[in-house]
Amino acid sequence: MVPRCPSCRHRLFQVGDDGVKLRTNIIIFNGDGATVKCPACKADVPLDLQLGDGLRKDLNQPVRKLIVRKVLDDQDSAK
Repeated sequence: MVPRCPSCRHRLFQVGDDGVKLRTNIIIFNGDGATVKCPACKADVPLDLQLGDGLRKDLNQPVRKLIVRKVLDDQDSAK
Protein backbone atom coordinates (compact mmCIF):
# COMPACT_ATOMS: atom_id res chain seq x y z
CA MET A 1 0.00 0.00 0.00
CA VAL A 2 1.41 3.40 -1.02
CA PRO A 3 0.91 6.12 1.65
CA ARG A 4 -1.26 9.09 0.77
CA CYS A 5 -1.82 12.53 2.26
CA PRO A 6 -4.32 12.20 5.12
CA SER A 7 -5.98 15.51 4.16
CA CYS A 8 -6.56 15.19 0.41
CA ARG A 9 -5.57 11.53 -0.29
CA HIS A 10 -2.94 12.63 -2.88
CA ARG A 11 -0.24 10.00 -3.56
CA LEU A 12 3.05 11.01 -1.97
CA PHE A 13 5.14 8.14 -3.31
CA GLN A 14 5.59 6.64 -6.75
CA VAL A 15 6.60 2.99 -6.99
CA GLY A 16 8.59 2.09 -10.09
CA ASP A 17 11.14 -0.40 -11.37
CA ASP A 18 14.04 1.60 -9.92
CA GLY A 19 12.54 1.94 -6.43
CA VAL A 20 10.23 4.23 -4.52
CA LYS A 21 10.27 7.98 -5.23
CA LEU A 22 8.92 10.69 -2.96
CA ARG A 23 6.69 13.02 -5.03
CA THR A 24 7.26 16.32 -3.23
CA ASN A 25 9.79 19.14 -3.32
CA ILE A 26 9.83 20.01 0.38
CA ILE A 27 11.18 17.75 3.13
CA ILE A 28 11.57 19.17 6.64
CA PHE A 29 14.04 17.32 8.88
CA ASN A 30 13.93 17.67 12.64
CA GLY A 31 15.23 15.67 15.59
CA ASP A 32 12.30 13.25 15.49
CA GLY A 33 12.40 12.38 11.79
CA ALA A 34 10.95 14.15 8.78
CA THR A 35 7.82 15.91 7.58
CA VAL A 36 6.90 16.46 3.92
CA LYS A 37 4.63 19.04 2.32
CA CYS A 38 1.86 17.56 0.23
CA PRO A 39 2.22 19.00 -3.30
CA ALA A 40 -1.55 19.15 -3.74
CA CYS A 41 -2.92 20.69 -0.51
CA LYS A 42 0.34 21.83 1.20
CA ALA A 43 -0.49 19.92 4.39
CA ASP A 44 2.34 18.71 6.64
CA VAL A 45 2.57 14.92 6.51
CA PRO A 46 4.88 13.22 9.05
CA LEU A 47 7.06 10.39 7.76
CA ASP A 48 8.24 7.41 9.77
CA LEU A 49 11.87 8.04 8.89
CA GLN A 50 15.07 7.59 10.89
CA LEU A 51 18.08 9.74 10.08
CA GLY A 52 21.56 8.24 10.15
CA ASP A 53 24.07 9.46 12.74
CA GLY A 54 26.14 11.33 10.14
CA LEU A 55 23.20 13.28 8.71
CA ARG A 56 21.79 14.04 12.16
CA LYS A 57 25.21 15.38 13.25
CA ASP A 58 25.52 17.55 10.11
CA LEU A 59 22.06 19.05 10.62
CA ASN A 60 23.05 20.26 14.09
CA GLN A 61 26.18 22.09 12.85
CA PRO A 62 25.98 25.87 12.38
CA VAL A 63 25.84 27.07 8.78
CA ARG A 64 29.13 28.52 7.54
CA LYS A 65 28.81 31.77 5.62
CA LEU A 66 31.16 33.13 3.01
CA ILE A 67 31.70 36.88 3.32
CA VAL A 68 33.09 38.72 0.31
CA ARG A 69 34.09 42.32 0.81
CA LYS A 70 33.69 44.62 -2.15
CA VAL A 71 36.65 46.91 -2.76
CA LEU A 72 36.11 49.90 -5.01
CA ASP A 73 38.78 50.65 -7.58
CA ASP A 74 40.42 54.01 -7.43
CA GLN A 75 41.97 56.00 -10.26
CA ASP A 76 45.48 54.62 -9.64
CA SER A 77 44.43 50.96 -10.00
CA ALA A 78 42.90 51.59 -13.43
CA LYS A 79 46.30 52.51 -14.95
